[in-house]
Amino acid sequence: LIPRFPYSIIFSIEPQFILVIAVAHPKRKPGYWHERIAKYK
Repeated sequence: LIPRFPYSIIFSIEPQFILVIAVAHPKRKPGYWHERIAKYK
């Protein structure tokens, strides 16, 4: 984490592009973005 940007960026590197799955604040529900991965795989 960067001190002035307290968010985690969850991404997947694909052959043709980089897929940003979530920009998540660490205090938000942990793992709320896990369901998003299944949508794109």
